[in-house]
Amino acid sequence: MNELHGFTLRQTKGINFYEGGAGPAIVLLHGLPENATLWRKVAPALSQNHRLIIPDLPGSGKSPLPEAPLTIDLMAGEIHALLQELGVEKYTLAGHSMGGYVALSMLAQFPENIGCLALLHSTAKADSEEKKEQRQKAVALLRKGGKDEYLRLFIQKLFAPEYLRAHPKVLEQQLLRAAAMPAETLALYNEALAARPDRTALLRTAKVPVQWILGAEDQVLSTDEVLPLVALPPLSFLSLYKGVGHLSMLETPERVVADLNRFNGFCGKR
Repeated sequence: MNELHGFTLRQTKGINFYEGGAGPAIVLLHGLPENATLWRKVAPALSQNHRLIIPDLPGSGKSPLPEAPLTIDLMAGEIHALLQELGVEKYTLAGHSMGGYVALSMLAQFPENIGCLALLHSTAKADSEEKKEQRQKAVALLRKGGKDEYLRLFIQKLFAPEYLRAHPKVLEQQLLRAAAMPAETLALYNEALAARPDRTALLRTAKVPVQWILGAEDQVLSTDEVLPLVALPPLSFLSLYKGVGHLSMLETPERVVADLNRFNGFCGKR
């Protein structure tokens, strides 16, 4: 079933992706444990003025796991190869959470192709030792049959508590969507996240504008951790959403559309 209505579903270079709209290109990268349809509430409006390319990251959705060990840099390379195959040489890159880590890796490896970078609920920092230990525990739980427990604990934290109270069915709907991802794939993603390098120095030398979209009620990535990074790029923009958690594209899609449109409009004038 195509949940991104009006978009064409294709597969190239082993990557499943949705494409639609016309104009300056925006590439949207999802986080964990999601797939390209994470952007279903913002893509139709964004495509009115932009060409959107929305891939399932390797191992997610209908994109198979690569034969090589799964890493953030490998995922970045595969998305770059897809865009090269499509002839997309310059684009705005927007990544959510894990997708932001992939986006930063693409900026490090292929800076000439990225015109602007948007990071939604993401960070340039590597995992702390405490966070790495948490991921190791998650991997152990997943590999001993605890996928349901892992997903329930994790997905509960993705939304602002206030949003869940107002939308009580959302949690079960999101759990059902996430359950499609195999436990081993979830474990491999957690290992890749724990092994990713710190990209803080990259921000200081970034030659592209960087947009930050954060949720004040984010329980996965606190604003206290990310806000100091906002001042690092030479040209940086911040949107901090009150009452929003880790999934602004679902919790407040209108604001995300407005901010991405505004940001990409600024990028087009440079």
